Amino acid sequence: MKHLKKNLSLAMFLMLIWSGIIAQNTPRWTADFEKTIEWTKLMPNGILLMGTSDFGLHGIDPANGKIIWSEEKIMREVSSVRGADGKKLDYSDQFIYPLGHLHTELIDYISIKFTDNGMMKNFLVINTKNGKIVFHPSELGAPSFKVLGKTAYQFNYGGSGVIPELGLIILQVDYIAAAEKGKPHYHFKKGIDLKTGEELWKVEGIAGEFLPYALKDNNLLYFNSQMLAKLEPRSGLVAWRTILGNDKKDEIKQVTYDLDEKVAYVFGILNKRASIVAIDLQTGKQKWNHEFKAKGEPELTATRSGLVMSDEKNFVLFDFETGSEKWKARKLEGDVVDMGSDGILVAAREKFLTLLDGATGAEKWSKKVKGIRIDQVTDKGIIYYDEKNSLGAVNYKGEEFWKKNLPNIITTTQANFTTLVVLSDNDLYKIDLTDFSQTLLAKNIKFKGDEKPETIEAYEQGIVISSSQNHWLVDQNGEIKYQNFYRAPGHGMVVATKILKTTMMVAGTAMASANAYQQGLAGNHTTLGRQYGNERKAWEDFTNGIGKIDASKSYKKATKNSERYSYVLTRVEEDDQKGVGILKLDKMTGQTAGQIILDDSKPIYEVDSESGRIFHRVSKKTIACYDL
Repeated sequence: MKHLKKNLSLAMFLMLIWSGIIAQNTPRWTADFEKTIEWTKLMPNGILLMGTSDFGLHGIDPANGKIIWSEEKIMREVSSVRGADGKKLDYSDQFIYPLGHLHTELIDYISIKFTDNGMMKNFLVINTKNGKIVFHPSELGAPSFKVLGKTAYQFNYGGSGVIPELGLIILQVDYIAAAEKGKPHYHFKKGIDLKTGEELWKVEGIAGEFLPYALKDNNLLYFNSQMLAKLEPRSGLVAWRTILGNDKKDEIKQVTYDLDEKVAYVFGILNKRASIVAIDLQTGKQKWNHEFKAKGEPELTATRSGLVMSDEKNFVLFDFETGSEKWKARKLEGDVVDMGSDGILVAAREKFLTLLDGATGAEKWSKKVKGIRIDQVTDKGIIYYDEKNSLGAVNYKGEEFWKKNLPNIITTTQANFTTLVVLSDNDLYKIDLTDFSQTLLAKNIKFKGDEKPETIEAYEQGIVISSSQNHWLVDQNGEIKYQNFYRAPGHGMVVATKILKTTMMVAGTAMASANAYQQGLAGNHTTLGRQYGNERKAWEDFTNGIGKIDASKSYKKATKNSERYSYVLTRVEEDDQKGVGILKLDKMTGQTAGQIILDDSKPIYEVDSESGRIFHRVSKKTIACYDL
């Protein structure tokens, strides 16, 4: 706690007033640090994390600004980390992954994971309430070596991580001991209790390239290039292991499961042949093996009719139990949607929307739609977009019963899930998904300041349409209740904010990128790939909802949204004082619920929309908290 000084003196407080903080917004607290504040990040449990220029990591009590804990060593390796492009990565919150949004019981925990896509890598778990390091690879047998004075740990980066639903940390170590005689190859994995850091088990000889998949029965399924294994997560007992390949060139490429997760279906090059193998997940025994000539890597999809295998040449349905070929259709490579008794829907080659009979494979109907993208399936039909971004719908007979050329679409679904709200070319529509009747609610919704609508939200009071500086409310009858425009601060000033617009998909954040990478390796249409995809989406959504530093050298607009309020960066005037500030907008009424003037020169801030607090870096080494 040596970096934290006592509350600012009167002189410092007067300096804050001089720099633009209005007097009546007296800070709840201020805190001064010896080192430059590089970033802050608000955790789901309310703790404010802070990174300082000495690569320190600190947990701050948001109620009073006091440091609860400090770690000054664990992040130093970040100074050596470079991205996939070889460029040095700045020390920022991109390495911090809160776990609470994945499982509420883990609200106090974060994982820190980074790699330079080369030798440098680290992975640890911290309790943000007390700063306790729950897990670190050095304490659990992962060897290390020095890289330019920094410590790099030898472990399987892709295969180590957190399985939130089981409260489990997985460490996989796979390395060749070059300094030992014979250069032995060591590989083992450990299961660690996420909350306590207790080592639960260690298993030798099972190495996997990916984080294991948590089955519905809460057991773990590992696979690598030639083997599958099932483990009990709390004891590490190996229920079974099955070797499928015996040649160095053999490789498991994809694993998916039946709808009940009782059988795993594996595609790979096994015994030098393209094969699909069915493995009983209770016993690990092989049920059947089907060898075939593949063209490209096929996609396996479990449907209620059977197992679909599609590649550049084949579209085949296999019987789940026997592996026998039930039927074969013409080439239909594309996304597959199980429609149950209605059949199997295929968005083929982004050109056709085709429905096949699940029992026979016969084509029920096919509709040519260039650039077809399935949006959703309803009781009445299938909603899709085409290459022109037109919105359309066909019923289960293949009859198009609704189509609208709606460019620049932004949509949301109301809480009853029967109404689709569509904003297109400044016009607002409501579409009843039970009969696809269309109602034009409002026309000519034009934003000021060269902005385009970015967010559309449905509430009982009406539809909120917004961008950074524009906010509209249209009630359910189409009446415009308010249309507010808040002028952005001047482009000449340097503004660095800590708010990301909630409408943006921040796929570039580290956790989202890591899961996207794993998703790509596993395959988009494998169950494991979908798991990584779901986690990637969860991290993207979470990042969109939590403010984070974006230390920009140029002007950036920024609005933070919560359920009821928007926090808008604009010029604020109060009691003859003017400056860049934050305006708290009540989205239901369009009224200002509060405002605060910030430092005119460089406002770096974060909003806690739950408590209404603003954390503002008033100088390089000083942070202040205000109630708004």
